[in-house]
Amino acid sequence: SGGVDFGDSYMYGYETGTATVGTEVSGEIAINTMTGVLTSEFSNLGAGVTSSFEVVNTRVNAASIVMVTVRDDGGCDPFVKKVRPEANRFFVSVKNTAATACTSAFTLNFMVVN
Repeated sequence: SGGVDFGDSYMYGYETGTATVGTEVSGEIAINTMTGVLTSEFSNLGAGVTSSFEVVNTRVNAASIVMVTVRDDGGCDPFVKKVRPEANRFFVSVKNTAATACTSAFTLNFMVVN
C-alpha cells in the first residue's frame, strides 16, 4: 500500500489528500495534491439538481487532464457532468440523476495529469 490503489495493484509517486467542499468558503475547496477524494458540500442534493464547485489546486494548469469519478454515491445517483481546468484550479459540475434527493454527502475521486 502507500500508492494510489487500483484494485489489484498500486501506482506510486502521486500526492494524495482529502477535503470537503465548503469547509471554508461555500462552493469552493482547496487541495494541492495530484490525486484525492472530494466530499460534497451538501448531504441532500435534490433530484435533478446540479452542484457546481471550484477546486483550488496549484498542481493544475489550463492544459491539465483532470479526471473526476464518483467514489460513493451518497444514496443518490451523482453524475459528473463537466470538469474544466484553469491555472491553479478546476471546476466540477455534478448532477443528481436520481428521482430522489441524496441521503448523505457523495464523494468523488480526482486525478491531475500534466
